[in-house]
Amino acid sequence: MFIIKKFILVLITIFIFQTVSKANDVREFEIEGISIGDSLLDYYTENVILENKQSIQYPNEKFIVYNLNDIKDLIQYDRYTITIKNNDKNYIIAGVTGGVAYGNLDECIELKKEFNNEFKKIFPNIIGNEVKYTPIYDKSGKSKVVGTEYSFPSGDVMVANCNDWSDNVKLQKTFQVSMRNEEFSNFLINDAYE
Repeated sequence: MFIIKKFILVLITIFIFQTVSKANDVREFEIEGISIGDSLLDYYTENVILENKQSIQYPNEKFIVYNLNDIKDLIQYDRYTITIKNNDKNYIIAGVTGGVAYGNLDECIELKKEFNNEFKKIFPNIIGNEVKYTPIYDKSGKSKVVGTEYSFPSGDVMVANCNDWSDNVKLQKTFQVSMRNEEFSNFLINDAYE
C-alpha cells in the first residue's frame, strides 16, 4: 500500500508540472522521462539496448520489447519497458510502459481512477473508453484486464490498465500505463499473437 501512495504522490507532482499548458498530443506525456517518437539512442547506447532485450517477445516479432528496469533508477514505476520496431536502426520508440505492483484489484481500480482524473486535466478533450477483457495468452480464462483507453487524433493511444493475473499465468499483478504509437497499437490488436 505504501508504494502505491508514494506512486500517487509522485504522479500527481509530475502532472502538476505538465499541466502548465494543456497538451494535445500524447507525445507530450512522458513515462520515466521518455515518450513515444523519441530515439532510445538518445538515452542509451546500442550495446546497452541490445543487452536488455526482454526474454519474452510477441510471437510475431515485428516489434521488440526491451526491459530497462535494471539500468535506470525508476521514480514512478516498479517496472519499465520500451518497444521498438524490429530492425529500426534509429531505435524510434513505438511504445513505453510503466507498471506498479498492487495488492488487490480494488486498490488498483482506485489508482487507475486517480490516474484518469489527472490525465483528463492534461488532455481535457480526449475521451477515455473503459475496457474489460481476458488476455488471450491465459488459456484458463481466469485473468482479467480492467482499463481505460484514450485514442488521440494522431492514432496514438494511452492506456491505463489493472492487470489482474490468475495464479497460473505467473505474472505480477500490476497497474500499468502504456503509450503506443498508431502502428504499434494496430500491431497489438491485429498481429502480435499470430
